[in-house]
Amino acid sequence: MRSDKNVYFLARFTIREGQEDAFHEVAKDVCAAAGSEEGTLNYEWSLSEDGRTCHVLERYVDSDAMRVHFANTAGFTERIFATLDVSGVDVYGSPDAEIRELLTQTGAQFHFEPRFNRPFAGFVR
Repeated sequence: MRSDKNVYFLARFTIREGQEDAFHEVAKDVCAAAGSEEGTLNYEWSLSEDGRTCHVLERYVDSDAMRVHFANTAGFTERIFATLDVSGVDVYGSPDAEIRELLTQTGAQFHFEPRFNRPFAGFVR
């Protein structure tokens, strides 16, 4: 169910030494909160085999749905970023100017620079 309005991103994190339990707890909490969001199409957290690296794939119907997610999970931001270091955030789809700015501001606060990628070729079934 992809449309030209979808916004999605892949974030890559390294879990800080000694923060594994806190990371797992906050990840569980934020995933539970996101589960009720109708406009959130994918919210998938994956761990590397050694448990040190986490990839998060998030996909939203549109920028409005992403705003709902950010508002819904704002209470977890400090907790989650206290447990990890951001390796990268790649943004895809069609985020509006407000979402682009929100991601840029979040990156400045937590020491990462999101990379924005525009659709070029291909398809989604």
